[in-house]
Amino acid sequence: MITVYADRRGAKYRLLVQGHAGEGSEAPLVCAAVSALTGALLSFAEQEPRCRNKRLVMREGEVFLSCVGGLRGAFDMTVQALAALAAAYPLYFHALHRTALVDGTVRWYSGEREKASAVSAHHER
Repeated sequence: MITVYADRRGAKYRLLVQGHAGEGSEAPLVCAAVSALTGALLSFAEQEPRCRNKRLVMREGEVFLSCVGGLRGAFDMTVQALAALAAAYPLYFHALHRTALVDGTVRWYSGEREKASAVSAHHER
């Protein structure tokens, strides 16, 4: 199963995608789509000079991005595409939820919010 956590607070962006689609006839398609979407975002962030304090990780079963500035359109598009993919192929994703907080933070998360927050905090170190 694929887990997604995304957080946009002002100009600060964080994305964590973990896991694999696993078994199933559509698993290769889902994995390829997730890899293409997240890989494109990381490549864009790497080349975007307005994206500061970058932390970019892409390895087997995990993608992580954290940066300040320069990503709003690309970030929102990637997260919306991941949400659409999760809705189209729910057998391969933990349910993806969206919430907007009073302080302007927009957060997308799979599963329990507390777990997603803890995972995000772990990757900020």
